[in-house]
Amino acid sequence: MAICSESRTQQNRFDSYLATASCAMAGQNMLLAAHALGLGACLVRSFSSAAVREILGVPSGLEIELLVALGYSDEVPAPRSRSASEEIIFRDRYGNPW
Repeated sequence: MAICSESRTQQNRFDSYLATASCAMAGQNMLLAAHALGLGACLVRSFSSAAVREILGVPSGLEIELLVALGYSDEVPAPRSRSASEEIIFRDRYGNPW
């Protein structure tokens, strides 16, 4: 899948940044949805825009921001250990316990 933004709505660098950020948030939501459905997914940012545009027939008014590799995993990785909330969440200042 390709996640695209409309280049005609991007008037300046800030608009372009917001479009990219919006696409990244949409991609993250797609990863969460894929995981909930038992699918494996990965966002891809490094690709040939010209090649993807040609292969997928993306019109010239759209900017290809991200690709999403999606499918069934051959293996299910073990859950990663997580830091305790007290170690990573602080109040008002870094290091100040919540």
